[in-house]
Amino acid sequence: MHRRLIATIVVLLMAMVVALAAVSLASSRNFASPMSGDQEVPAEGAPDVETNATGLAKYQLSADGTEMSFRLNVGNIENVTQAHIHLGARGENGDIVVWLYPDGPPPELIPGRTNGTLATFTFTADDLVG
Repeated sequence: MHRRLIATIVVLLMAMVVALAAVSLASSRNFASPMSGDQEVPAEGAPDVETNATGLAKYQLSADGTEMSFRLNVGNIENVTQAHIHLGARGENGDIVVWLYPDGPPPELIPGRTNGTLATFTFTADDLVG
């Protein structure tokens, strides 16, 4: 009886370790980017961005690492024309590497205030530009 109890506990502990490892691997493929106007780097000579708009982009890398899915949620943003990811050092205007909204140039105006999901998309290395 005692031996069976120990074996059961060992099996349960092993199952917990496997489950925690799976959760850890899954969470390492999930990323989030909170956004606000103070993170926007204005073009040279342009004034700083002043806005109360916020956003949150959530990304998930596929298990095989070949696709990135995302959902871009925004709040209190006026007259949206575009959303994209730049590649560059912090505080610099790097090149656009992937378009989030619209799915490519040219920019597309959504007049008025936008709240909620702005875009969902799955991209691969083939979708990267620049």
